[in-house]
Amino acid sequence: MTVRDALNSALDEEMAADPKVFVMGEE
Repeated sequence: MTVRDALNSALDEEMAADPKVFVMGEE
């Protein structure tokens, strides 16, 4: 698992658990 995969997985879990969570950023 890469760092990107881990971040995507964690974000998916948090967004599913709390609809107020959102992602804002730049790559």
